[in-house]
Amino acid sequence: MISKTKIEISNEKIVEIFENAGINGAEKIEPLGEGEYNAVFSVTVGEKEYALKIAPLPNQPVLTYEKDIMRSEIFWYKTMKEKTDISIPKIYYKDFSRTIIPCDYFIMEKIDGKTLDKATLSEEEKKFVKQELPVMLSKLHEIKSEKFGYIQNELYDDWYRALKSIFQNLVNDCERSGHKTKRGMRALYFIEKNRTILENVKGTMINYDLWKVNIICKRENGKLKLYLIDPERSFYGDPIFDFICLDFMTEFS
Repeated sequence: MISKTKIEISNEKIVEIFENAGINGAEKIEPLGEGEYNAVFSVTVGEKEYALKIAPLPNQPVLTYEKDIMRSEIFWYKTMKEKTDISIPKIYYKDFSRTIIPCDYFIMEKIDGKTLDKATLSEEEKKFVKQELPVMLSKLHEIKSEKFGYIQNELYDDWYRALKSIFQNLVNDCERSGHKTKRGMRALYFIEKNRTILENVKGTMINYDLWKVNIICKRENGKLKLYLIDPERSFYGDPIFDFICLDFMTEFS
């Protein structure tokens, strides 16, 4: 797949980015990950490996909820670190000034493991993963909120207004690209029809992107450990969204 949002950047500029962060001697720079939105690189400094993540250019056409989404990602990493014991990478440096390059970026720990789609697991480990992922989501759902929606857009006082805004933005995004979405309009109809129910939903952190490439498997002392990465598409809302996502995005083939 050819990405329409990933920035093209030279190795020399990546070295400069690391020097700006006070990390000298960057070498062995390679593309990293399967995502098609951000540009991600593996960068080796001495014997240590880092991951550099660079957002699209600010003027790049993206969906409404994707605007400034990298700043959202840093927020969710920080929130998970403070409020859960879920294993996540360390964030070493972030720069949203857009001076070194015209994009947001951050440098984080590169986990020495395999994403779930590429990991070779025993039957016992596969069973562990199936049990652990719902536990992981349950921990995220312990992060409560009185507000709803994407923090990079607008937060609302109830789930009805937030959900309506999310779908209305998607419908508007489609129209701006010259398309109509019958499913989007149908979703708005049912949101309005079920307003009373939606207004009474309790708000929690929703990941909604828990698929195989966002779970890193690492063995520590002979035991499998799971790391959660790329939480930028998270929002505050109804936890049922996560379990729907879990059902069709993480099954073993």
